[in-house]
Amino acid sequence: MPRARALVPATLVISLSVVVAAAADVATGQAAAPVRPSVDSIVIDDPGFPSPQAALQQFVNGVATGDVDSGAEACATVSLAQHFDWDAFTRYLGGWASDQSYMPSQYEYWRQGNAEVFLDECISTMRFMAMELVTPGSVGRSLGTGYDTNNTSALEAELNPARLSTLRVARFDQIRFASHFLKLLHEECNWRGGQECASDMALLQMGSSYLLVGPSFVEYDGKWRIASVVGDPGFLLSISSVDGGLLVSKAQYASDLAQVRQTVG
Repeated sequence: MPRARALVPATLVISLSVVVAAAADVATGQAAAPVRPSVDSIVIDDPGFPSPQAALQQFVNGVATGDVDSGAEACATVSLAQHFDWDAFTRYLGGWASDQSYMPSQYEYWRQGNAEVFLDECISTMRFMAMELVTPGSVGRSLGTGYDTNNTSALEAELNPARLSTLRVARFDQIRFASHFLKLLHEECNWRGGQECASDMALLQMGSSYLLVGPSFVEYDGKWRIASVVGDPGFLLSISSVDGGLLVSKAQYASDLAQVRQTVG
């Protein structure tokens, strides 16, 4: 698996740091400072894709096949941590609280942690999206709350992911921002450190089920990644980060698309 292969460089860095530290101890009689692996050794890389639509297709393919590593490669994780501007981010929010996940990017210590947070957000969204498609409305429920605790086999059958294999991107629609919303998009792009950013809408299909998603994308060096699966269009339609998307009909998608375009255009 890609994740296992990617762990090797980090392990080697850690092992070498121990060897170097030991050698320094022998030569100088003093303990050497430990070498912390850099952000470049994070488990899953994000190579980037030629277009936002290609990045979303990679993510959806990961959900459909259950290949978490492959799907997560579509998200901006390491690249976002490398370009993330914490000062611009706090200005964008208008403040900062100690329980926020994103930390100052000028320190390698926090940069690595940020990359892990971005990766966790991506993988969590994959999971919520799969759950919403396989068993609509299951996110937020638990055994004893809508399920029979004496019949877990029924729940197991309901959560069978086999149907996800048919999941595909049925349509992809670009959103053009103007005025106040264009300013906000530029501010988001600024703290993400992107050369260009976009927020679009797409309709995913799994059999007779349709899922609306409104992801945000960021471009670094000519390559696109998903910055957030639930991006600006998603928030405008009240899609939360734990939904992964909104189950709709094709007619409802067309109506929501027109609404978003009118709002931000």
